Amino acid sequence: MTRLTKAMCASIVKRTLDAGRLAREAAITRGERSLALRLTRHRYGDDVFDRCRALPDGWLEVHRTISFGWSNALNFPQKCKIIYVRSVKDRVMVPVAHRIELDTAVPLPNSFQNPWDRSHLGIMYDEVYDHFASIVALHDEMEQLETQIKGVLTAFTTVEKLAADWPEGYSHLPQEMLLGTGSSFPVPAPRIEDLNDRLVAFAREAA
Repeated sequence: MTRLTKAMCASIVKRTLDAGRLAREAAITRGERSLALRLTRHRYGDDVFDRCRALPDGWLEVHRTISFGWSNALNFPQKCKIIYVRSVKDRVMVPVAHRIELDTAVPLPNSFQNPWDRSHLGIMYDEVYDHFASIVALHDEMEQLETQIKGVLTAFTTVEKLAADWPEGYSHLPQEMLLGTGSSFPVPAPRIEDLNDRLVAFAREAA
């Protein structure tokens, strides 16, 4: 029997989550780029990029990021990240800034770099709100899935038992972690339906 170590469990958790998270994040990023483009045209006019490119070099700075500031005056959905200063007791909750980006930096009016307010968004406010809501929703779902996966893994103490009872989880165990243990197992039929169904649905949403 091969003991299922903490390092193995951590790798399974990360690789299982990454399988769905990376595709979902890529989809959110594609939506963000499109949103930033449409917001820029909404504020400055449909021909803003042509007008700015037509100006002599150096007349305008290049910009890429639309910032909505740190105060969250626009009431967008928000998650905070935890920064540990010296110890758990010193942890600080820091709000994540709201910002979106164009595909690349291009010459644009210099007012572009200042924090955008509600008047700049107009009828597009709801689209921007929904964008940040999707980021928060993904973050929440990832946290819930991580908790669920870790809970499932606590039922296993050996690699053999994992391979037999949760082959989908075993498939995310890097085989190099088994080198030298003499362990290698075929993947049998799936059994942990609840978690597996959720992981499938999670990946499907990225398509």
